Amino acid sequence: KTAADHKAIADYYYAEAAKARAKAVDHDEMAGWYRKAGEGTKKTPYAPGTIDHCERLVTNYKSATDDLTALAKEHEAMATQVK
Repeated sequence: KTAADHKAIADYYYAEAAKARAKAVDHDEMAGWYRKAGEGTKKTPYAPGTIDHCERLVTNYKSATDDLTALAKEHEAMATQVK
């Protein structure tokens, strides 16, 4: 209802976006490790599709980052419009 409320919500969304961005980076690195090790070999004999799984998570976390950042920006804009 107040500018401070909207700013607090924006800060929350930015923090969540940062967490999602970090998870995307982590899973991107994991996909690289599995590519290097060779999917379906030593590290993942019972986990076929691990690289695809990691890449799907990267895509999902990047999308979440974009959505959360957009929500944060909307609340920042609302904060400037509230009296």
